Amino acid sequence: MKLPPDRQLLLGLDGVQSARVDHYAVWPGEFSVPAGAREEEARLIAEHQSNCREESVSWSELGRAVTTECKQVIDIADASLVASTDNSVALRISGLLNYTSYRDLILRAERLTVF
Repeated sequence: MKLPPDRQLLLGLDGVQSARVDHYAVWPGEFSVPAGAREEEARLIAEHQSNCREESVSWSELGRAVTTECKQVIDIADASLVASTDNSVALRISGLLNYTSYRDLILRAERLTVF
């Protein structure tokens, strides 16, 4: 939208029916990439990443991690919004929590208001 950096777009969700936070946990096993062909390296990395798993995080934990006084943020990389004919909405926000770990926020509500 090319808005100035000081401009805020606020989304108001009324009648929130569900709120979920997910993150991807790395496979706990050992992993290293041996020196060799780039194709083999790419295959090993893809295989390792396919073993990662999605885990839920509590909404309270997310709230403790995102604080304006410490400038903790979710740097949004992607977002999608689906609206139904009855005005209910589903919103998915994906981004980096405090620029270190990826999170997905999935919200479902009766209505969305944009400020």
